[in-house]
Amino acid sequence: METGEATINWNELLLSALRIGLTHEEFWALTPKEIALSVEAYNENKKDELQLWAWAVSLIVSYTGRLKKPIQPNELLAEKTKKRITPEEKQAEWSAIQRRFKEV
Repeated sequence: METGEATINWNELLLSALRIGLTHEEFWALTPKEIALSVEAYNENKKDELQLWAWAVSLIVSYTGRLKKPIQPNELLAEKTKKRITPEEKQAEWSAIQRRFKEV
């Protein structure tokens, strides 16, 4: 292996794959990058699902009339409202993602 190449932690990668529901056969049929993308997609889907639940719960709680002001989904998720990012921040984020996948 050349200097500077990232090594793959197979135990960690396998654990991540099993946690998202991949079988051993599916795991070994995919490349590390495909597994990393699958894990990322799974996590994004779970995040979207949680956001949907927070939205529904916020509607129910807000319309009971027991609160002085309606509750927002991000308050239930303990998230701060996202600010707009600059093109420089977007480029830095994209570069970090690319570096992360080069490691896999």
